Amino acid sequence: MQHTTPLQHCPYFSALTQTDFYLKREDLFPEGGGGNKARMIIKILQKAKLESASYIITAGGPYSNFNRALALISSSMEFKLKIILYDKNPHIRQESLNKRICDQLGAEYVFCTPDLVSETIEREINQLQSAGESPFFIYGGGKSREGISAYAELIKEIKTKNQFDPDLISTTFATGTTFSGLYAGIHEYSPKIEILGISIARQNEASVSIVLQNLTDFFAPKTVSFSATPSKKTPKGLRCHQ
Repeated sequence: MQHTTPLQHCPYFSALTQTDFYLKREDLFPEGGGGNKARMIIKILQKAKLESASYIITAGGPYSNFNRALALISSSMEFKLKIILYDKNPHIRQESLNKRICDQLGAEYVFCTPDLVSETIEREINQLQSAGESPFFIYGGGKSREGISAYAELIKEIKTKNQFDPDLISTTFATGTTFSGLYAGIHEYSPKIEILGISIARQNEASVSIVLQNLTDFFAPKTVSFSATPSKKTPKGLRCHQ
């Protein structure tokens, strides 16, 4: 299945940054409503198929783009889906567009507060196993080896299918999975590229430790030398070095 997304030149940001600025249009990814999470989910659910899973379990908030993409792709791949929906605010049971899509696709919900997520996941997995189902848990946001692999392969896609070799790649940074995958791909396919992550969820110190752990797990048992440091130019930026 073809999942290549276009590379689009952006005149506005090119003029603003005095560079040749391009956008990798992951919003046009042709599965799951588009976006980086959809690309990860394809890889993750391929693993679930190989393991003969019948039920997918994940956890997330009521407005989650990840949940929406997972519901769409799970449905197309004939998985049943159960979402541990957590929030400490009353709006958890209110409708959002993403949740409405999940509803229409038959997603099941278990509601809880953030402090009870882990034990709720464990309980639901045990109940499904007792009922003869084969559950497959996906960490919220797609944090996984497969999620990292999806974005490692994106670097190869940019080089071979988009015919482009940038000096710098920048992305927003939350769980760190997309950023870690891009870094892994740069290491494998184009080591001269710099990468900059812009944190939208946590401070640099936490971001550094998350990326380093992701990369250590991903490259094991290979011996790879890398480091991650806060960017001096961008207060919430993180740069990786080989």
